[in-house]
Amino acid sequence: MKEIYLSFDKEELFEQEIQPVLDHLKSLLLHYDLPFFFAVAVKSEENGTKYIYESHDVWSTSRHMKDDKIPGFIKVVNGFKTVLSILTLCRELSP
Repeated sequence: MKEIYLSFDKEELFEQEIQPVLDHLKSLLLHYDLPFFFAVAVKSEENGTKYIYESHDVWSTSRHMKDDKIPGFIKVVNGFKTVLSILTLCRELSP
């Protein structure tokens, strides 16, 4: 059976309506030095999906957050495959 993929093209809508708002939000986040990561799928078709990514994290400095999940999000975006550890899986399956 052939898989059916979600199909849409919102690139123009994103550029006209959302990007200006996102630019403002990004400027506020940077101004207040708040780490962030976001991804938006702007186009999807059988041949692939186009994403817009933005991020700002303190990972490149000597400062660290206690539970910084942003580098993990970026790894996934760059193709890192996530797999539950066997210990986590066993805990979840235990009654």
